[in-house]
Amino acid sequence: MFGPLLDALRSRHRVALTTHVAPDPDGLGSALALKYGLEKLGVASEIVVTGPVSRRFAFLDPDRAIREYPAPVDRACGDREWGDREWGDREWFAGFDAVVVLDCSDWARIGPVGDAFPKDALKICIDHHASNSGFADVTCARVEATATAELIHEFLCEHAGLAFDRRMALPIYAALVTETGGFAYSNSTAKAHQLAARCLELGVQPAEVHAALHQSEHLPALKLAARALEKLEVDASGRLAWIALGMDDFRAAGATAEDIAGLVDYPRSLEGVEVAILMFEDEPRSTKVSFRSKAVLDMNQLAARVGGGGHVRAAGALIRADLATAREQLLREAREAVKKLA
Repeated sequence: MFGPLLDALRSRHRVALTTHVAPDPDGLGSALALKYGLEKLGVASEIVVTGPVSRRFAFLDPDRAIREYPAPVDRACGDREWGDREWGDREWFAGFDAVVVLDCSDWARIGPVGDAFPKDALKICIDHHASNSGFADVTCARVEATATAELIHEFLCEHAGLAFDRRMALPIYAALVTETGGFAYSNSTAKAHQLAARCLELGVQPAEVHAALHQSEHLPALKLAARALEKLEVDASGRLAWIALGMDDFRAAGATAEDIAGLVDYPRSLEGVEVAILMFEDEPRSTKVSFRSKAVLDMNQLAARVGGGGHVRAAGALIRADLATAREQLLREAREAVKKLA
C-alpha cells in the first residue's frame, strides 16, 4: 500500500499537507509527523489548513509549522526560496506540485484552502474513514486503523525505515488519545496501545498531553457547555438524544465553533441512549453536525443520509440550511435509525 505513496512523494518538488476544516489532533498530528518524516527523506513540505486551529492544540506545534488559510497579512514564509513573498499569495501556492490530504475522506472537506492549490497538483490521500470518496490520485486508506497518525507511523517507520523519535511521537500520541477517547472507545486496539507505549518510551508525558487537551478551557467554552446542557433533549424512545445550538447561544456565551469540542459526549453519556447528535449553527444557514453511537448503529451510514460521513461510531456532516430545518431532517433520519433497535 505504501510503495506508490513513497514513490509519489519522492518525485515531488514541494508538497502541501492539509486536513479537514476544524482540524483535530489526528489531522494536525498526522500532518506534523509526516512533515518531520519528509524532512528526513529530503522532501520539502508545508502544512496549510483552513483555519482556525484551536488554541488547545498549540502544544503540538512548538515550531509553528502549521499555517492557517487565509493567511494573516503580516506572516511570511521562512523558506529561503520563498522568503520574500507573503506565504499566502498565489505565487507561494503555485509552488506546490502535490497536496497530501490527511484524515479527510473528501476534497471538499478541506475547505477554502482547496481552491488555492494548483489545479494540476497531484492529490494524495492518507485516511482511515469508511466514507472515503476516492477523490485522490494516490490513496492510502485503512478503516481498521485507530487513527490516520497510526498509518503515518507505519509508512514512515515501518515502510520507509525512518527512526521513530520524540518529535514524531508527541503528535502521534495526541492523535491516538483523542481518536480513542483516552483509550476508552472500541477502536482502542492492541496496536494502538503498543504505539502509544512506544511514544511514552520516547519521552511523551501523558499528564502534559491531558492537561493541554482537557484542562485549558477558557470561560466562553464553559458558558457554551452550560447552554448546551440546558438544551439537551431526549427522544421518547430513550435511545436518541441531541443538543441544538444556535447563533444566539454562541453570542450569549462569547464562544465560537472552536468551543464545541466534547459537547456531543453529554447526550451520549445518558443511560439507554444509543445515538447522540450535536447540531449547531454558528453562521447563517450552515448547520454543522456530530453523530455518536455507543455500540450498535453505524454513524457513517446515518451521516451519509444528510451528505456527511465518517466512522462507525463517530461521524459528521455539514447541512446548508438553518438550524430549524436541519434539526427536523436530522431527527427524522435518526428516529428511523433507532427504530432498528426496538
